[in-house]
Amino acid sequence: MDGGGEKPQKSHKKKHVGQKAKKKDRKQIGKVEKHNPKAHTFSGGKRSVQKRVQFTLEKQAKKLHAPKLDKNPHVPPPFIVVVQGPPGVGKSTLIQSLVKHYAKQRLIQMRGPVTLVSGRQRRITIVECPQEMSAMLDLAKVADLVLLLVDASYGFELETFEFINILQVHGFPRVIGILTHLDSFKDNKQLRKVKKSMKHRFWTELYDGAKLFYLSGLQYGRYHRVEIQNLARFIAVTKPPIISWRQNHPFVLALRWEDQTDPTVAESAPRCLDVYGYVYGGRLREAAEVHLAGVGDFHIASIKQLTDPCPMPGETEAERRRAVSKKTDEKPQRKNALRTLAERHRVVYAPGSDIGSITVDSEAMYIYVPEQQAGFTAKEGELQETGEQLPEAVRMVRALQVPQAGLEDHAASRPGLRLLANTKVCLPAAPAKGGDPKANPTNLRRPAPLLEAPGQTDDEVDAHEDSDEDDDLSACDDDSHKRGFLERAQRRFAQAPRLENMIYGSMAGKSCSSSPGSTAVTRAHEEKHAPTDHATVPLFEDDEDHEISGSNVDTSTDIQSPLLGNLGDLDGLDATRMSSLPGEAAACDEGSREALKGRKFITGGWSSAEENDEENAGEMSAEAAVLTAEATEGTEPPSEVKSSKVEEEFSGSFPISSFVRIRIEDVPAACVAQMRRERPIILGGLLPGESRLGMVQARVKRHRWHPKLLKSSDALLLSVGWRRFQTLPIFSIEDRGEKRMRYLKYTLEHAHCIMTSYGPMMPPNTGVLAFRSWERRGHFRICSTGVVLESAPNFEVKKKLKLVGEPYKIFRNTAFVKNMFSSDLEVNKYKHAKIQTVSGVRGEIKKAESSKGQFRATFEDRILMSDLVVCKCWVNVPLKHFYHPIVDIAEWRPARLIGELRAAEGIPVPDNKDSHYGKQISRSVRKFNSLKVPKTLEADLPFSAKTKYKGKKKKTDLSKKTAIVSSERERAVNNLLHRLYTVRKEKARVREESNAKRKKAKQVRDKFIQDKRDAHNKEARKKRYVKEGQTEAIKRKAMMMD
Repeated sequence: MDGGGEKPQKSHKKKHVGQKAKKKDRKQIGKVEKHNPKAHTFSGGKRSVQKRVQFTLEKQAKKLHAPKLDKNPHVPPPFIVVVQGPPGVGKSTLIQSLVKHYAKQRLIQMRGPVTLVSGRQRRITIVECPQEMSAMLDLAKVADLVLLLVDASYGFELETFEFINILQVHGFPRVIGILTHLDSFKDNKQLRKVKKSMKHRFWTELYDGAKLFYLSGLQYGRYHRVEIQNLARFIAVTKPPIISWRQNHPFVLALRWEDQTDPTVAESAPRCLDVYGYVYGGRLREAAEVHLAGVGDFHIASIKQLTDPCPMPGETEAERRRAVSKKTDEKPQRKNALRTLAERHRVVYAPGSDIGSITVDSEAMYIYVPEQQAGFTAKEGELQETGEQLPEAVRMVRALQVPQAGLEDHAASRPGLRLLANTKVCLPAAPAKGGDPKANPTNLRRPAPLLEAPGQTDDEVDAHEDSDEDDDLSACDDDSHKRGFLERAQRRFAQAPRLENMIYGSMAGKSCSSSPGSTAVTRAHEEKHAPTDHATVPLFEDDEDHEISGSNVDTSTDIQSPLLGNLGDLDGLDATRMSSLPGEAAACDEGSREALKGRKFITGGWSSAEENDEENAGEMSAEAAVLTAEATEGTEPPSEVKSSKVEEEFSGSFPISSFVRIRIEDVPAACVAQMRRERPIILGGLLPGESRLGMVQARVKRHRWHPKLLKSSDALLLSVGWRRFQTLPIFSIEDRGEKRMRYLKYTLEHAHCIMTSYGPMMPPNTGVLAFRSWERRGHFRICSTGVVLESAPNFEVKKKLKLVGEPYKIFRNTAFVKNMFSSDLEVNKYKHAKIQTVSGVRGEIKKAESSKGQFRATFEDRILMSDLVVCKCWVNVPLKHFYHPIVDIAEWRPARLIGELRAAEGIPVPDNKDSHYGKQISRSVRKFNSLKVPKTLEADLPFSAKTKYKGKKKKTDLSKKTAIVSSERERAVNNLLHRLYTVRKEKARVREESNAKRKKAKQVRDKFIQDKRDAHNKEARKKRYVKEGQTEAIKRKAMMMD
């Protein structure tokens, strides 16, 4: 057998028998080989062609729609992604996994939105949706993409369906479903079945083909990397929806907020709130009216555009190229588009979270140090462990933290040494051997003040210093070594103080100034002499990119002394150093440090102007930029500062995608006190006219899952536009012919009706959501949905009224009616109104007859005294002006329903007979008088038609006098017989019932046998009849009768 040869493939064997063969045969029977040329042409002449063309044009016209304009600029604002799901479904874990995928950083605790760069042309803001209904409503109005998390082990919950319904009403953004807890299924068959059923249920609520992701399990506390990568790809290609409400209304999703009220003001006084975020939807202007969700309407006190804390990679690269071109005086080269994100592009802006182990608030920055067995820095009170117990990395870092006292040893042998220029302060001499070591500790760093002697120039100070140094060095053996040491020490300590030392108080109470002899070095020089001391480590990541080129570079700094250790570059400047503070030689008091902290130490991102809360913040930031530019290259201010200042001065508004700070004043203190970082804050702009109150008509329909009908004048919680409020709606339906709006006491079961309510006027097609209560209940909380039709100061809703009266006098076609009105004034108001009897006789009201409401009326025909007179009319229903805004505080209470008030107070429901629906009014049967026939007429009638008179039997006198008196024994016998008869009758009834039950059971039991017997008897009868018929036929034939 040849093992190298290939086996021939098995040929297909056609079916000749079976269902497949029969099916093919049936197809072949009706198959026509030739093409029918008239199958797809017009038939029926010219009229048929016109109908077909008209049908095609109508079909195309239905597909046409008004084009939607996308107002987002070339650099759009961050894409808002809302993560929603029931408690314990894995929302925080999903957000941590996405942040780890995009930013390569660990998110330990999330408090508030997280904005990060997800691609070359996209930024996303991830928001976790709380479980409160108010937060779900607010986020549904601003979300671009919703990630719906569902626990597959539990199934769909009401919160998921409620949030889907809210999204459908308020714009319906993109939705992606995610199934979690799939690792709880051990059987693959059951897992596939659950996936299939939940996918089709998800499609039923959204649309066929809606995307549903599956997260199988956790790995290292996060979801699997490949699954998160697939989800991130779908998020990257999802286009933001164009929703008309958001395109017409500007809004801001607060990434951060701060209370900027004066601390001296009372706690209950109105607060001043600063809101930071990106502008969406339209341009925002100062003094524009906005609505703070859950608080109320306000006017923007001030608005200022700030530096983008999360810039796009293109902007970052452009600024980097500009900085390089300024340094090297070369034209910036055009570079290709970014293909991947570099590490410097992965910017994260999460002010409330502890991403990167750093938490920032309005006053300070906190570094999160996890509890470990052995840290790099020894804790207070921790004993020094032996080298064998500590890891090698910890031992090396702790060894570098041991201070080296080479400078102090030299200062001890040379009293009066001055290390800083422009000062008379000298290093103190070392204490005697027998002195107190606590009087002048050597292990405490004490920075010297930088003050100039009055009336003394820099040259004189330098000359005096040189002369003193020459006298001191003449007594030393190694003059060259000490001269080099003094020069390095002077250059080291003559620099301006470090920024972090001033902020954290090491220079408190001291004054600072810049040395005119300080110089700068290049990046290569800085990297060559990188410092190892903790005080010289750059505080911010972009310190290493900040370069200042100087004209005088001293090459003598290359000579380092081992006595001082690796001090780094002595003359280099970075972002943590300042050449001079505003005010130059002024004292660094508390106010100066606070201003410096406001410019340099920001909350949640690098922005030199973000925390400047003064009214002239723009001028201060521009001044700081000018000072920085003068220190680097010259006195020319940056062009970006000029352009932004000119734009702000002439436009007066801030476009979409701008990062702004909005200040709102007179905010209630109770609302600010209960604001939380976890809860989203939406600042929505209002169009002119939306702040006025009036009547709003909306077309609504009761939700099919809500258990009860809605009643007119019952309090409902509405969500319309940005607002949430409580009102008393009136339901109505449009009458036939559009004559009037007819009042409805209850909503229709499965049809739309009109809801008229009092509240802020809204434009048409605005979504409306109605709730009875927001508390968690066992049923669906959304009771109705709809859209706004019209807004006006007032609407007319009419109710049918039936007035019933009864006649008390009748004169031919005229009748006098009572009990319809209560006074003559009411009669005069309804004069000449149309009335009608129950029998259908029409009439008209003529005139009042008395002051008690009686009137005279005329009819088409004579009416009876037993008739009821009805007046049908329409009256206006008064609309209730009740508007109760919802405030997101614990003390807010909604208006309760009438049923809730009765249940709380123990008041029974009043029983009104007129409100008994479905009960017929019981009327007494009419008794007519007997017919009286005259005797003359009755004599001519036949006997059958004559009246038969049956006289009453009269008792005779004897029967009247006869009386039967029973004795005691007879009464006892009669009583016994009566009881025996009752017992016999009861036994007969019980016996009859039992016999009927046994008979019925026997019939059921013998039904099969009886059916067989009946069928057999039927067949036997048929045979017998046939046989008898044949015998009869033979006899007749024999007798020749046929």
